[in-house]
Amino acid sequence: MALSLEHPSQESTPGKLFPLFIAAFCKAAGLGASFLAIPLLAEEHFNTTPFQLALIMCIGGLVLVISCPLMGWLSDRGEKRYFILAGCFSLAITYALMSRAQTLFQFYLLPAGAAFSSALFWPALEAEIARGADAAELRRRMGVFNICWSAGNMFGLYLGGALLKLLTPLPFLFGCALELVIIAWLLSLGYLRARPPRAEPPCLSEQTPEPAVPTAPGPRTGFMLLALVAHLAASGVVAVNRGIFPDLATVEMPPDRVKIYVGALLGTMGAFRTVTFFLFKRWHWWTHRLTFFFGMQVLLLASALSIASQNSFLGFMPAFIVLGISSGMIYFYSIFHSIQGEGNQGLRAGVHEAFLGLGGLVVPLVAGIAPEIVKRLRAGADFQLLLRLPYLTCGAVIILSMMIQVVIIACRRMKGQEANSSICSDRR
Repeated sequence: MALSLEHPSQESTPGKLFPLFIAAFCKAAGLGASFLAIPLLAEEHFNTTPFQLALIMCIGGLVLVISCPLMGWLSDRGEKRYFILAGCFSLAITYALMSRAQTLFQFYLLPAGAAFSSALFWPALEAEIARGADAAELRRRMGVFNICWSAGNMFGLYLGGALLKLLTPLPFLFGCALELVIIAWLLSLGYLRARPPRAEPPCLSEQTPEPAVPTAPGPRTGFMLLALVAHLAASGVVAVNRGIFPDLATVEMPPDRVKIYVGALLGTMGAFRTVTFFLFKRWHWWTHRLTFFFGMQVLLLASALSIASQNSFLGFMPAFIVLGISSGMIYFYSIFHSIQGEGNQGLRAGVHEAFLGLGGLVVPLVAGIAPEIVKRLRAGADFQLLLRLPYLTCGAVIILSMMIQVVIIACRRMKGQEANSSICSDRR
């Protein structure tokens, strides 16, 4: 029986949403391969500094911050499938241009194009997947979605290092081919055909709620703000390790194995993030538990400080494993609390993606500037300190993020919202 792309009912979610999950996998695989290649090629051909690598990442982050909420809002008022296909088509063109990039300016410019294409694609896709789901169903759908994009990203990172070692343009051509596969896949399933209006979901009174599942309000839950602040810090740390880590790896690892080792480390991070998504999509107890939420941020802090203290492939590996687990769990918190509830799901998915972009903008920029400031203030500063300062800066950002969250919780408690806000209780 042919797969349908009509808006799914909860009973038929696995089959109805399968094409969108495959699209998420392919999209993330292409992004993983290409964004591994960009900093490695910039370091190899232009001997870029940590600040220049950070600037490459920041430009894409700025575009995400600006365009994700806007594209999400527009997708709520139009046909989300057109945004999804436009994102694929525009990214295929961007990848084709990346494969022929020969100047540092192009390395600054083209990631911005990739970021805009992502802004067209991800908020619309996430809203399409979440539409009509209650809290329990949303957790399961987002769990499968997270597994797909994370597994795709892991696959792209592992493969990207090997492709880059064979031939410089291959990671970008691989990404371009995957975008064309997504377009052909969706069109072959009739994704552009007019669809009958989706039947309205049954009233809440007619649904049988899953036992023991938290029933906090969707987009207005207090946990949403906490999760977004943590998501900003976590996505920033991941961006630093994706964009600036090659600078450290080039010094600490054998030159002929750097590309393979960096791909393996980032791919392992993605593998453990995928396992985390798989496990926690099955459970609900964590969704409003503050102790566990802050525990994940402590693990994130430990991973950043551990990277700063290591100098070998085997030494970096445990830190990247912990980074995958903690950043994945924080991402799950953010997307679950951002997109829960009906209405403006494209906009709220866009806000979630914008915080991801904001982390990718601010944290790498601060982490890249820190060594430059130290060099200016202290002539002859230790080279090893300058190499590791970006990761110490990440640790400071995580601590600041946790302090902001504590202030948010304290302010809500002072306003007497204990009875109404899920962020004030750790018993759920």
